[in-house]
Amino acid sequence: MAYPKTSDGKQIFLPCMFPPGVYMYYAGCADDPVNGRGAGVEFALSRDTAGEATLDFSFNDWVYLTGGDGSSQDAELGDWITFECYAPASVVTPNQGNTGNCNLVDVPGTGGTLHVIVPAAGDGTHDVDLATAVPVPAGKPEEKTGFWEWSWPDEGRGEIAPGTPQESPFNLYDFQITLNRQLSKYQLLGSRVFELTIPAVNPSALLPHWKGKCILHNSSGHSGLKVVWTVVCARYKTV
Repeated sequence: MAYPKTSDGKQIFLPCMFPPGVYMYYAGCADDPVNGRGAGVEFALSRDTAGEATLDFSFNDWVYLTGGDGSSQDAELGDWITFECYAPASVVTPNQGNTGNCNLVDVPGTGGTLHVIVPAAGDGTHDVDLATAVPVPAGKPEEKTGFWEWSWPDEGRGEIAPGTPQESPFNLYDFQITLNRQLSKYQLLGSRVFELTIPAVNPSALLPHWKGKCILHNSSGHSGLKVVWTVVCARYKTV
């Protein structure tokens, strides 16, 4: 393959945080599982009383998340927003004949109330619907300690399947897990525009199974507090 060069023969490099084949996507709204990409809730919150307003959202495909921007109006001292991502619980049902596709392993220190879901070869105490299950990374990418594989499709939820025990990239859990918090009590004051994207960042994956969550906090019950935001990402399918 011939690479482009300058007139004096130096090879030209263009820094890019994304692999070939994806498109930049500036999302002012979420996707909708039924109506499609860009048909979900719009990214806007308001609160005229003390307390918090929240908005949960998701995309129909996995996306490369790189940052975002937004603006707020009429904020007072003590107002803030938080942005985080969580994995809902994978739902399991008891299998009375012990012919299920999974077993539950207690999470230490939880008194048997929280569990890791591990594959079973048709002799499990429970069943998990893999079409609706929620994969959660099992440690760092180089430290595969989980029990499940995920297919990483360009679009859609893909397929979850049993993997090599404690050598696979994902786990399933029967409880909700907060995965990360990209924005923690970001302070708002007056009316302002905020930019939360930097040019050199390693994008993080936001899977279609996961939920983004924005929390707007009104500190004193004053009226007029509003915020809108855009999620900056890249994805294989945009329409």
